[in-house]
Amino acid sequence: MALQFTQEMSTGTTGNYWKITAVNWHLAGANIKVGLYVDAAARAADKAPLCIKSFDIEEDGYFSASDMEDSYLLPYAYARLKEEVFFSTATDV
Repeated sequence: MALQFTQEMSTGTTGNYWKITAVNWHLAGANIKVGLYVDAAARAADKAPLCIKSFDIEEDGYFSASDMEDSYLLPYAYARLKEEVFFSTATDV
């Protein structure tokens, strides 16, 4: 599970594969860190990300402790990222 869209860095290096590297859940939302990789093969080869961006999402309701242990939260985090303007043109990969 990842997001794909091309981003050029200030160095001229281009990446197109965005993968969540960390999610810090709290009761009212989450902080999601997303790494940009050159491509999926670079990520699979355990290469370092070109950059890491951080996004704070808030929830109208609250997560319970059991919610934070459920497997649906990672797909949910990707869905919420796609609501961010930065990822509005990204596709699921």
